[in-house]
Amino acid sequence: MFIRALFLFFPFAVTAVPVFADGNDQNSGLNFDGSFRLMTRDDSTSTSKCIGNPISPVCAFETYMACQLRGNEELCEISLGKKAGPPAPFKTAEFITAITGYRIMAIRQYTPEHLPYSSQNRFGITPWDVGIKLEKTSCYGGECQEPYPHDEESYLLRKKGNVWFVVYSEGYQRDFTDLCHVGYYDCKFGQ
Repeated sequence: MFIRALFLFFPFAVTAVPVFADGNDQNSGLNFDGSFRLMTRDDSTSTSKCIGNPISPVCAFETYMACQLRGNEELCEISLGKKAGPPAPFKTAEFITAITGYRIMAIRQYTPEHLPYSSQNRFGITPWDVGIKLEKTSCYGGECQEPYPHDEESYLLRKKGNVWFVVYSEGYQRDFTDLCHVGYYDCKFGQ
C-alpha cells in the first residue's frame, strides 16, 4: 500500500515543484511559474507587447487589463472598440506599484454551427466571437499574494475590421468559454 501511495504522490510532487522553485520574482513580489504573464503599469515591464494594438483577442483583453490597472481612459476606449489605437504616450505615477499575474485557462471561438439559440443567447454572441477565461491575481504595493483558483476572469471578444474589442468582461459569475454559461445548453447553476 505504501509503495502504491508513493507512486501516486510522486507525479504530483514532480509537477508541483516548478511552481514553487525559483518563483521569487524580484520585480513583482509575485511567485509565478513560467505559465503566467505579467501586466504592470508600464509597457516595458509587461509581458504583452501589443497593449493598445488589439490585433488579436489576446491583445484586446490585455489592452483592457492595462486600462484598468493603469487608469488610462484611452486604453479603455481602444479595448472597447470606441477608438482606434495606438494610444498617446501615457506616464503613470512612479510611486504606485501595481501588477497582475495572469494565465489563459481556456479559449473558445464560436462558429456559426455552435451559437446559442437566439432565445437563449444571453450575451448576443455572434459567429466568430471568442471567449477567453483567465486565472489571475493583482496587487497594489505591499506584499502580493499567489493566485488562487477562484481568482478568475472571463472575456467575450469580437472582431471589427482588423481589430478585436471587448464585448463583455466578467468575473467568476460567467465563463464565456463554457457553453452552459452562454446559453448553448440549458444548464441549471446551483438550482
